[in-house]
Amino acid sequence: MLRLEDEISPETRIKYVTAMKKILAPVGIKKGLPRILSADIMGQYNIHGVKQKKGFISLPKFYRALLDTVPDSASGDVEEELRLALMTQKKVFHKKNSLKRKAESQENAAN
Repeated sequence: MLRLEDEISPETRIKYVTAMKKILAPVGIKKGLPRILSADIMGQYNIHGVKQKKGFISLPKFYRALLDTVPDSASGDVEEELRLALMTQKKVFHKKNSLKRKAESQENAAN
């Protein structure tokens, strides 16, 4: 993430925003976020860096570019939309892992 932060300059920022918008366009921020950020990154970061996580706010160039990809919502609060998208994807990630562990334990019990 730090390397990406260093690569974003005023000249390249528009390219990053445009690329991320194209990636998110078909499905929106809530479903499309994993196309931009890996599950590992979403697990290590949150907006403000609380609860032993790193904050996207500490990466101002990337964070601003990411906020610019969030479509305007009815509430008008793009940071809240991003926070909800991160929360949704973390829940999906943990649910998939939970189901995987459950299936493995049932498979082991059957053997």
